[in-house]
Order: sequence, then C-alpha cells, then structure tokens
Amino acid sequence: PETLFWCEAWDESTWAGDCVWVWANYVDISEWTAPGIVFDWVLLVSYDAASDTYDAAIYVGSDFDDGDPCNWAVHDTPAFTAEGIASSQAADPHRYIECGPDGKLHGTFDMEGQDTGIGGADASGCTATVTL
Repeated sequence: PETLFWCEAWDESTWAGDCVWVWANYVDISEWTAPGIVFDWVLLVSYDAASDTYDAAIYVGSDFDDGDPCNWAVHDTPAFTAEGIASSQAADPHRYIECGPDGKLHGTFDMEGQDTGIGGADASGCTATVTL
C-alpha cells in the first residue's frame, strides 16, 4: 500500500495496547472483465500487545465504477490472511511489521489465499506479498 499511516511506540517497540490500521483502495480491472468494473480491497493490520505480533487480512470485492471513489463494498470473509507476524525486522527479516523511526509502519510479509465463498473470489493456493 502506498498510503502511510502514523504509528507511535512507547518503550522502544512496546505498544500501549492493541491497535488496528486500515488501508482501502480500488483498481480498474475492466481490461480483463467488463467496462466499468473495479476491484475493491481493504487491508487490515492488527497488533496484539499480549503476543507482541501482528495479524493481517485482505478483504476484496467488486462494483461498477460510478465515479464515486467512496461507493464500493467488499465481502465479509477475507481473501488473504497472515497471523503471527513478527514485531521487528530483527526477529524475522522476511516477515515483520514495525514502527520505523519516521513514525510510520514498515514491513514485508506473505499472506495465504482463502476461498471467500463468493463465486470468482477463491484465492486458495495463492499468496500475496505485502510491503509497507
């Protein structure tokens, strides 16, 4: 995701509590489908203070583009998930999320695809690599 959100840490990497970050956007996929079809997605990243790890989920959907970037929806079952993501690059250089010195979340991790139960939204066997 290109959108960056502010994060804040206390006592180095220790969070004050559980936190959630949200990225949402859409992309025009009409080149491969029908005119005016957009692919909507929402990425949720949550921090669990008790385990000092992150979880992530991507929810997807599609809608006709009516010119209103706020008029879209996603399914209620995630298409991609990742659990137990390390809270520092030192702990796992290939699968981590951390609050950087610039006050923004940074990291990289792979997510596993799932079947959302909606026709055409089966990501089983696929992976998504996310870089913040």
